[in-house]
Amino acid sequence: MRGMETAVKVSEQLVDSSVSVKTLYETIFRNALTKESIPAFYEAMTFPASPISNPEKFYIPDFITAIVIKGKYVVIEPHTADFITLDYLEKIKYFKDYFHFYMVLASDKLIEKIRFDVLNYVDEYWFVADSGWIFFELEEKRVIRYLQELKSKGEVRSIEELSSYLHKVAKEVERINTLKALGRQKGHS
Repeated sequence: MRGMETAVKVSEQLVDSSVSVKTLYETIFRNALTKESIPAFYEAMTFPASPISNPEKFYIPDFITAIVIKGKYVVIEPHTADFITLDYLEKIKYFKDYFHFYMVLASDKLIEKIRFDVLNYVDEYWFVADSGWIFFELEEKRVIRYLQELKSKGEVRSIEELSSYLHKVAKEVERINTLKALGRQKGHS
């Protein structure tokens, strides 16, 4: 197995107001998580997002939180509707089902306006407008209300418990990456 890069690094970039996120839209979620004192990691690790037979698909969750609902850690994935494709929904559904996460997809369009039946792929869908700085505080308050609802459905665990869980999951990701790498090597033999 030499030469195969299968080790998985868990980036423990704790979400707080200093964490750099990619978009203003993600900033709304970062700020709300911080204000609600919900431990979370931003883009903690890369996951396979398809069965072993398709080694090219991967998924990097935006916010893995320490909220646990029905025994599953909550992932919050904010995306503008332009990026919600069937391929994307299938990737996050595979991730959610295989790795046992509770998946929240947040988008800037009402659920009725999205071409797909989103709730077949995720556990919850949140409407959060992407209005730039104009309604930033209003949308942040909306996300805080959503987060409070999530907390009422489950419990908030410590950042240490979340970190420990992600390190266990990383071992499974390493196993899958090894199998995918072996499959690629066989295909090139």
